[in-house]
Amino acid sequence: MTEEPTKTEPTGVFQCEGLAFAILHAFAERLSTEAEKTDGAITVERIQAMVRTFGAEEAEHFRANFRTRLEDFLTQREKEFWDQNRKRPFDRVLVKRFAHLLAPEGGLGTEGPLSRRLLPGFFLSMEKLAGPELFSQCQRACKGILRAKREEPGADAGDLYDQLYDSEEANVLVDDVLVVVASHFAEFDQRVDWLHDLINNHLGIPEDYEFEGPAVHTWRLEREGLLDLLGGLFASIREKMTSEPGRDQIQKRYGQKARGIIETLLVHLDEAD
Repeated sequence: MTEEPTKTEPTGVFQCEGLAFAILHAFAERLSTEAEKTDGAITVERIQAMVRTFGAEEAEHFRANFRTRLEDFLTQREKEFWDQNRKRPFDRVLVKRFAHLLAPEGGLGTEGPLSRRLLPGFFLSMEKLAGPELFSQCQRACKGILRAKREEPGADAGDLYDQLYDSEEANVLVDDVLVVVASHFAEFDQRVDWLHDLINNHLGIPEDYEFEGPAVHTWRLEREGLLDLLGGLFASIREKMTSEPGRDQIQKRYGQKARGIIETLLVHLDEAD
């Protein structure tokens, strides 16, 4: 899955250019008026004085104008970013497995919580490991589940995603993908290194996640954070593997070989802590 370009980028450029030209035009008008008064004889000192005066008199006006345009741009950018995510409901159910590790608003530091900047690379890695066909099937199936819940009598649009997160059907789809992903961890350390590099090479642009805090601009995924992410990702499967009925359920759906693969991966995760 490749990250789609943000649709508001051209709009943001045009807004900034428009404001810059508006400031330039306003100053040019003042300069022209002064030139007319002096028959075109304007000294360098006079131009410098005009710049200072212009800045003092017009700064607040253009600052307010810029703030308004910037807020409109960021609001639209955030809306498009989350609208894009809503088109891929399976991604959201997948992330729900480790959402508790993500930074709260303004809470990102150099240690501890993970930044959502890892999500583009994470989705890319999951699609590569699970295979694009399976990933697309799960995406379509999740859309179908969400559509069915939306069409239920008395459905609350604000509660649909909570219902999706709790849906057994949706969570089985996540388990289906994770079992395939687990099969690629036979060489555990090498796979973790590969995953670590891939995610860091595809971090989302900081501007999309600035609500997490200033540290978002320099944040990178550390190996410890990746291991925590994997632990959260497989926590539900781990819980099933702690009981005989759960292990039987895993084996019945995925086979004895897959059960062994999962057990091995969980041991590696324990040893890596």
